[in-house]
Amino acid sequence: MRERLGSYLLAEGDDTLEGLLLAALSRADGSLAVAECGTHGAVAGRLVAADEDGSVFKRGGVSAAPSGLAHALGLDPASCEPSADTAARFAEAVRVSSVTTHGLAVLVADGATAGEGMIYIAISRADAPTIERTACIVGGAQRVRVGGVEMALDGMRRVLSGLSVDDPVDFEKQT
Repeated sequence: MRERLGSYLLAEGDDTLEGLLLAALSRADGSLAVAECGTHGAVAGRLVAADEDGSVFKRGGVSAAPSGLAHALGLDPASCEPSADTAARFAEAVRVSSVTTHGLAVLVADGATAGEGMIYIAISRADAPTIERTACIVGGAQRVRVGGVEMALDGMRRVLSGLSVDDPVDFEKQT
């Protein structure tokens, strides 16, 4: 089963996705801060619940609009439309301002048509280039939001495991 699932196997037994990525960061003496928009704070909520002593997860910034998050991160709110570039700037800003080894940003925005949403994820690392991932998720607002949260956490897991973040998921619109 593990062989067939490959990089799509997120966790086993009682492990959680957020628990696995926090453990991987801890083993590497890493730390994490997140910036999220359109997720209702779900990424930070899951991470803080899994790292109650705050030894790895240091900070989460949440806003309903990119401009509010940009302001909190000290960026120009006027140039923060949802995009991969904006996610990359948010990930870098939250990593630097939080003094962490990793910054994760996820932006969830409406798609071009009803019933879909765009997900922009970026992972900033102190010692490597920022990684970006864009996806169009099909479904209602709740499905898009949850899909963005899962993709962000899985993206971190993949980076920490040396895997590609670009593998498509089953609820992603393929072109």
